[in-house]
Amino acid sequence: MIEKKAISLTEDITKYLQSITFRGTPLWDRQRMENSSKLNLDLELFETRVTRWKSILGSEDLLSKRLKCNDLKLEDLLSLMGNSNPQTDLPKWSVTLSSILKYYDIARNRSLLKTFQPPVNLETLPFQDILYPLLQYYREQLLKVPTNYLSILSPEAHEMLERQFLSHVSYVTNLSLGVEFSKFRFNMAPASVFESAWSKQKSSRVIYGAFVKHFYGNGIYDFFDQYPVLARLLCQTIEFFILSISTFCQRFFADFHEVKKTFYFQINEPKNAISKLITNLSDRHNNGQTVFQCILSTGDSVIYKPRSISPEISFYNFIKHFNGYGLRLKLKTISAVSKFNYGWIETVNHKSCSTLNEVENFYVRIGYLLAILHVLSITDVHFENLYADGEFPVIIDLETLLDNYIGRNKPGEYTNETSILRTGLLPRWQKDSDGKKFDLSGLGADELQNSGLKIITWQYTNTDQMHLVNDTRTMMSLNHRVFIKENFPSANEFQDSLLSGFKEAYFSLLNNREHILNNYELLQQFDNLELRTLVRDTSTYSSIQLHLLHPEFLKDGIDRSIELEWLARPLMGTKQPREKRIILYKLEREAMEQLDVPHFNTSIKWPVDNNEIDEDFEFFNRKRDSRVIRDNLEKLNYNNYKQILETIRQSIKLRFKGKK
Repeated sequence: MIEKKAISLTEDITKYLQSITFRGTPLWDRQRMENSSKLNLDLELFETRVTRWKSILGSEDLLSKRLKCNDLKLEDLLSLMGNSNPQTDLPKWSVTLSSILKYYDIARNRSLLKTFQPPVNLETLPFQDILYPLLQYYREQLLKVPTNYLSILSPEAHEMLERQFLSHVSYVTNLSLGVEFSKFRFNMAPASVFESAWSKQKSSRVIYGAFVKHFYGNGIYDFFDQYPVLARLLCQTIEFFILSISTFCQRFFADFHEVKKTFYFQINEPKNAISKLITNLSDRHNNGQTVFQCILSTGDSVIYKPRSISPEISFYNFIKHFNGYGLRLKLKTISAVSKFNYGWIETVNHKSCSTLNEVENFYVRIGYLLAILHVLSITDVHFENLYADGEFPVIIDLETLLDNYIGRNKPGEYTNETSILRTGLLPRWQKDSDGKKFDLSGLGADELQNSGLKIITWQYTNTDQMHLVNDTRTMMSLNHRVFIKENFPSANEFQDSLLSGFKEAYFSLLNNREHILNNYELLQQFDNLELRTLVRDTSTYSSIQLHLLHPEFLKDGIDRSIELEWLARPLMGTKQPREKRIILYKLEREAMEQLDVPHFNTSIKWPVDNNEIDEDFEFFNRKRDSRVIRDNLEKLNYNNYKQILETIRQSIKLRFKGKK
């Protein structure tokens, strides 16, 4: 970047923000220019973008079909991609950007460390020294939360939140900052282009320090001018983070006494109740919301979910009922407090078993859960949704209850009899785009393996020698693995226990079938639940998000929007545009444009068109209520049991082939 003269906070800053706003805006949010004479269009760049779009969709014909969904023709792209800069009111994120820039202006004339003190015990984050003004903005905005709500957070909790905030904004910005640092470093030390040799030099921070100083000189203006899409994403995610924290504080304060009573908290008042707050326990959905873990000053703990927890309550009510069937072991149930669109759930801990008998009991209970998951048609029980609480396996996310969609018959597709693989709990190899195998299942995920995502990390962080390395082998949480001392016995080692547990539970459900079917109160709770519909694997969205954080897609909203068109390919699967598919892609695109993982549930109201039959849209229209349980119970029989048993055996055999 070439440093420009300082920008005054008057007319110049207004023009600057308008330019960034226009270029940072996604393609489909831009207004078409009706008067082509006003266009300022780079025809070579236009052709490059159209060529890229054709490549993503597959052909020019498919691009024409895609544009038809928006009532456009190929020639209309000229007006849609016009580089004019209309004078429009600034959106909220641009106002946020203006405020953030003021903090950099303040730092220009003061000592950085005296002006913006970083939180204590901050891990080394890429380019954290450049991001402290963002932290100061966060602090000032959080002070606008009513004092009684904010009082629930102890000083330690505030510091922890600040560390998590900086970690998130570092994640969003570090690739682009890294590109600019490489250019800056090359200008000061051309030998740094030989990265392998350069990284072996003695560690220093002279160039890195000059780079940080450059940003506080005026470089931040040049940076956002070069990456206006990043400016938008960063400001949006900061506002979402602040809103998420303030909403949580309000809800905890309002629900404190009810939550205290339910979970037997040993603390008497909400003030300074929370000593630690972990905010990143799930993907980001619906304006950056995530699951939190609240750890109180007394050591008590509770999980906050910013969505309906009725699915969890219904599931564990079924478990309580199941525990009354006289089986040799009982499954663990957990307590919860349900509110309209959020809830509080008992924390489940990863604990060791004391004896091998307890390990055996764990796998017997896994067999129980497999039978229940099958009857309740639950999917997505991957390693992050299973906890090994000593000898008790516990499922912590039940949004995919009653998901009995199999799809049309295709070669290699599973039938209803073998759909137990769809639970996600059984071991199962998958392959990434390079053909490397990985397993993310509840029973198969290892501590260290290929995660299926192309992860990039920094080495020699915040030194003159810092550089990126690629790694698809990532350290995973072991919360899903039962363990004793330092050993983590696999499902392969305790296959007999697992199978015996499944048999016991399966035939218990079969023998009690009529009792369950006649229990109206038990089954009624599964009606009218707000449940998640998985349109695509979360890993697909996550891979695209990582891809789109690369600097080349953060320079203009048009380029980022074209890359997102990969998600639009199903729109071209029919001769005529289908309204439901158009709406679905629009919702996906809007979520991805604010760094969310798209989240669909059964409460979405889709347009009804009896003349439009879309087989690929059946997963949204199917029944997801107690009728699914009734149908699954009716299908239980000895032949069905034998088929499922063989599926379980094969999944374990293929996953642990060659291992003892």
